[in-house]
Amino acid sequence: MEWMNPSELPALLQEKCQNKLLQACFTQWEDDDTDADETITLFDGYLMEGKVSENAFNGLDGCFHFQSKQSDEITEILMDFPTDGEDVVAALSGNTITLYGNESTLVISIKGL
Repeated sequence: MEWMNPSELPALLQEKCQNKLLQACFTQWEDDDTDADETITLFDGYLMEGKVSENAFNGLDGCFHFQSKQSDEITEILMDFPTDGEDVVAALSGNTITLYGNESTLVISIKGL
């Protein structure tokens, strides 16, 4: 199943991930070129909240907070998305949700399912 509206992502994540242990892999590129330098962040934790809001560049910004499984540490993931209906921004396959940002991806796997 695929989604094209970033504004629906907080509700989707709450529905699928609420109170479940998650494994996340966040990959961010320096620009639109996927061959450019990338940064990868891996962690296990719980979804605390997610918000999507308009930005000054006719797109949408996503902000997602995860609490670490091992501590009280909060990991904040920031993503930039196209406007609603412009492109596929999320896909659900089995117990994995992939979010596609303009220069990043966030792969969330629900553990124990």
